[in-house]
Amino acid sequence: MSEQRWSFEVKGTPQPKGSTRPFKLPNGRVITTSDNPAVASWEKTIRFVLQDWPHGVLTGPVSLVMVFTLVRPPSISAKRRPQPTVKPDGDKLLRACQDALKGIVYVDDAQVVEATVRKVYGAAPGLKCEIRWTNGG
Repeated sequence: MSEQRWSFEVKGTPQPKGSTRPFKLPNGRVITTSDNPAVASWEKTIRFVLQDWPHGVLTGPVSLVMVFTLVRPPSISAKRRPQPTVKPDGDKLLRACQDALKGIVYVDDAQVVEATVRKVYGAAPGLKCEIRWTNGG
């Protein structure tokens, strides 16, 4: 068994996967909507970056290392708060990315056995992701 690693970067403002809200249509059908409509565009951007993913859909356990770069709001000084301890939550950023990788990088996000998430401030917002996969499970 050998571990393989691949990485990719996505430019854009990371969006968290929020909660969904179900509601009933007049015809009785129930649909759900996200409380963050921008997450669909963010997931689409991630999929676009991975459109030429050459490794096929991975099976077996996968580990992820994700670093989300956020732009520091002017109201937060670098000295007072050098790291982003504000929203969006790291786990919600991870959820959006895991969903975007489904069907391209791996079959299902249940395959993710380990995930490291980090938020940092930087000039250009985006995501740096490393995917680790052990051939043979």
